[in-house]
Amino acid sequence: MPEKAPPDTSKLLLCPMPGQVKAIHVAVGQEVKGGEALCVVEAMKMENVLRAERDATVKALAECGVKNLAVITPGFAADCLETLEEIAMENAEIFRHAGGENFAAIPCLNDSPGGMAAIRDVVTRELQGWS
Repeated sequence: MPEKAPPDTSKLLLCPMPGQVKAIHVAVGQEVKGGEALCVVEAMKMENVLRAERDATVKALAECGVKNLAVITPGFAADCLETLEEIAMENAEIFRHAGGENFAAIPCLNDSPGGMAAIRDVVTRELQGWS
C-alpha cells in the first residue's frame, strides 16, 4: 500500500482508533525527525503509521533549556505497563538527567467517562447505516 504524505497536524490532536501495535521503529532516546515513522498500529485490518510531528528527542529538549515537558500518547486509548515504563519512567529519567525539571506523562483516557464517551461516539459514527 503506498504511503500518503502526512497531513499538517501541528494544531490538531489526532487519535486513530485503538488497535494492536505491529511494529515500533524507534528506541528511547533516539533522535527523531519530523515525519519519521514511529510505530505501526493495526486496527480493523488496516495499518496506521504514526509519525513524529517535529524533530526532537526528550534529551535534546532538556539540553536546549526546556525545563517543563508534558507528553501524551494519542495513539493509545488505554495505558499499558510497557507504555508507562517507556514513556513515563524512562523518558522522565532521561529528561531530568539532561537538565529538565518537570516531566509529566499525561495518562490516556482509559475507562473514564470521557474515554468511554469517545469510544462510544466513534463506534456510533462508524456503524451508521448498518442494519
